[in-house]
Amino acid sequence: MHIQKPLLGLQVKITVFVCIVVALALLATDVIINEGISERARINSSKEAIEIAHIIAISPVIIDGLMGKKDEGEIQDFTQKILMANCNNKLNYFFWLIVETLINTNYLR
Repeated sequence: MHIQKPLLGLQVKITVFVCIVVALALLATDVIINEGISERARINSSKEAIEIAHIIAISPVIIDGLMGKKDEGEIQDFTQKILMANCNNKLNYFFWLIVETLINTNYLR
């Protein structure tokens, strides 16, 4: 009788199994870390947006604009200065979008 040799030896099978386990562990770790980082970034961005909104809400230019006492140009100049002072482009876009929406819906006219 001739004993047939297995296609893959035990050492190769163990090595492949270990590589698969390590790859899965690294993948799971990456998913967990990325989820935590993105959640923290989202929380920080929302905190920054809320802080900016609070600062803007108490500014006399915006208060007068909402009451109809300020010209649209003054409000736009003010918002442009705020946007220039803030270096985070996503918050700039978010803030500008809010102001544009308020202007377009006649809240700031």
